[in-house]
Amino acid sequence: MSLPAPPQKLDLTNTLSAPVPPGFLDQDAAAQQLEEILSMPPPALALPMPVGDTPIRLGYPTRFFYDKHIDKSLQLRGIKPATTFLDQLNDLAGQYLGELRTNAQYTSMPGNSLTLRTRNTGPFKPKNTGVPGVAQYLRHCVDFSLRISSRVFLFPRAPDWNAYLLWVRLGREGEADSRLAVDEIHALALPSTTEGKLDLDEDELLYLSPIMHSNLEKLQSRSDSIGTWVVMTPSAKAESLITSLNRATIPSDRNAGTRGFPGLPPSTRLVPPDSPEPAWSTVSSANEPPPSGWKLQSGGAEHSSEDILPAATRRPRSTAFDYGELTPESLIQLGWARAVETDSSVIVFTCGTLERIAIRHRKTQTLYLSDLINITQIRHPPYLKLQVGLYIAVLKDAISRLHASEIASPELRRSTRKRRAPEDDPLGNQSKRRKVGTGSVVSRTFERPQSAIKIAGGLDFMLLYLRYGMHDSPAPASFIRSVPCLVSADDPEEIARPSVKRKYTREECIVVILGPKIGTGATGIVHTASLEVIDAQGRTVTANIVVKTAFLAEQQEKMRHEFQVYRRLAAHKVKGVPEVYGIFDDLEGGAIILLMSHCGSTLWDRRIDPTRPGLRLDVKPSQRTRLLAIVDAIHAAGVRHYDLRPPNLMIDDGGRAYIIDFDVAQLDPTEGGKRRERRALVDLLFHGSYPDFSMRSPPSTVASTNGDSDE
Repeated sequence: MSLPAPPQKLDLTNTLSAPVPPGFLDQDAAAQQLEEILSMPPPALALPMPVGDTPIRLGYPTRFFYDKHIDKSLQLRGIKPATTFLDQLNDLAGQYLGELRTNAQYTSMPGNSLTLRTRNTGPFKPKNTGVPGVAQYLRHCVDFSLRISSRVFLFPRAPDWNAYLLWVRLGREGEADSRLAVDEIHALALPSTTEGKLDLDEDELLYLSPIMHSNLEKLQSRSDSIGTWVVMTPSAKAESLITSLNRATIPSDRNAGTRGFPGLPPSTRLVPPDSPEPAWSTVSSANEPPPSGWKLQSGGAEHSSEDILPAATRRPRSTAFDYGELTPESLIQLGWARAVETDSSVIVFTCGTLERIAIRHRKTQTLYLSDLINITQIRHPPYLKLQVGLYIAVLKDAISRLHASEIASPELRRSTRKRRAPEDDPLGNQSKRRKVGTGSVVSRTFERPQSAIKIAGGLDFMLLYLRYGMHDSPAPASFIRSVPCLVSADDPEEIARPSVKRKYTREECIVVILGPKIGTGATGIVHTASLEVIDAQGRTVTANIVVKTAFLAEQQEKMRHEFQVYRRLAAHKVKGVPEVYGIFDDLEGGAIILLMSHCGSTLWDRRIDPTRPGLRLDVKPSQRTRLLAIVDAIHAAGVRHYDLRPPNLMIDDGGRAYIIDFDVAQLDPTEGGKRRERRALVDLLFHGSYPDFSMRSPPSTVASTNGDSDE
């Protein structure tokens, strides 16, 4: 692709250097100068070559596993063109720019604040490589657009052109996968304080209308991101993907492959509304799917037959997640799933050279795609002005939908016809009877968790459902046991991995229903979950558990190492650590999961007044004594934990203490290392001494090193 001619420099020599009363400033000249600034093409991107031997792939992130379980009422059902959308964004930007001129709100020539980058005529060379480098380039390009849209939409009476809107990668999502050339975690954001509240200084409050102030506070309280940007590194493949999005189709295999599975109790959900006054228009068709917005949904898996057919009849060659290669279909699915997760209406697909903007229409579950945008060559409309219109449209849509939601309820109105299952109750109403096979009905009863665990310990096949947030599995994933339960067997020795049967009855299945995420770590993502099995009397018995999911090869290696540590602890009958019910492999590949007992809340979450300096833990003397006794038992079993921090020390609802997370633990450590670890725990529990740098986790390895000494 040839580079465009260098942008023409603007003549800013006659601009005023300080704000003046509007009546003394030529409003037409100011408006014309701003149009000239917005008409300037961005510089080309000169991305540095990546460093290192690990290839960067245009593959699908690990969230692909979760995206198979999006609720049916939220799934993508159609893709259509939006050929006039770019013109609509240009007109929207022109409307607000025109209002600034009509209301005589220019107090200085725009060039006074927007001159720095108008003189930059060469390619932009970011410091970073890969997706971070592309993101740095895009932030550079849209700096003017962020400033201008902040001024004309949020602060029209302000005397300057400061950027209040931010275009960022959300840090709370964790670091991007450095092996991938795609990242979907970018968005518009509003400045926030450390407490998560809207950050406004006195000058900004002076020029912000009370209504807009209220709107922004409500937006910030709902979400810390607005819109979805899927960013790829530039390449012929990335450009081909974006170019081909308008030819993408809806894949038929987007859900898990299990068949004949038992259905879950119906859940109720209200699909978030589209804007009643959208900032864009889309063309409706008589062939659109039936509406799903604002209707009570009976989500979840549908019962099919009495025999359960697993997704595959052989174990995958590798359990590690395979990034594969992005296709137009999977790229659209990636953006759509992220937009559903963040309740975004706008999705931007970009690789630093080409872009497409897409509109997510919730009611018809349709994605409307704009024409192709060449970032440096588009002139009608010019790229910077297009971005101004885009940012205004994203904000207007978010505010309008906020008001539409409030009409029903601040939480989206709940139906009076059926009790809504709380987030932490993925099974819905547990006391109801439900079908588990053709013509058969069993009652759901609560028995001691051990009875459910004992039954599950003798079963090898598991159905995994997701039910939280946007997830309500249309079909469960099929998992097969790879290691034994450490609780149900008296001597959990290594056993041969069971083979996969062609079909299973409900009584042969463990059903695990994932609830919300409660943490992330070196071994993957941690969820609350509910386990249920059928007992000998045909009753459904349940247990609340915790599930760790591991996708990448190094995560799975750590998880298997952690299991071996738990096996050692179980053999020595160590109490005060999680009970482990086995590791299961996804028959469709890409994930393994570890089932274990729920041990309560962390000492980190139980801090006394976290806003004050210093670490003060809410720990009773008996709990301190128990934690020290647990670590003594762990050491006696020949294990050193190596990561005794407040997040890994737990207290359950009964006040009992536990130590969790053994993924970096060492087997057969030195006596000096064990003594040092115990002293550090004493300092933490009695003196709040944390962090203790002598307790840092070793490098990412599962090999045991015995070089510790008692220094």
